[in-house]
Amino acid sequence: MPHKLERVFRITDVLAGVAGGHISAFSDRQPTTFAMWASAYLVLVGGLTQMFFGTVVEKLVADASIHLARWVFGLFNAGNILVISSTAMKYSSNEWHLVATAAGSALIVVALALLGWLIRPSGPSRLKTSAYAVILILAGSIPVGMFLAAR
Repeated sequence: MPHKLERVFRITDVLAGVAGGHISAFSDRQPTTFAMWASAYLVLVGGLTQMFFGTVVEKLVADASIHLARWVFGLFNAGNILVISSTAMKYSSNEWHLVATAAGSALIVVALALLGWLIRPSGPSRLKTSAYAVILILAGSIPVGMFLAAR
């Protein structure tokens, strides 16, 4: 039986995908760099990644550790909100955007590390290998995002 948390990840996936689609649709006549970036970020990181993490939590996180998986959800989403907000701040010429981007990125890194730690006890599987690959790809993209945010 799926954890309630798995459903929360999936609902967040749908909401992020819908938000990304709306941003794309509403900015179709005059697309901006921020609108294109936010749309892609919401669909890929806020959406698809959440759907995958929901499956990972359902299949690989032990019931005894599900309370810690809630922290993964909260930290990951708080980090995403900060990253999206800080990018909006960048385009409004707010000089504090790098601090907010760094804070959001740090929250995402903690969430990813916690998820990796939570799935560690599960047996070998393709899902576990894929989860570690996604964790590494996301963590590896954060320095690139920080570099781009500073430009």
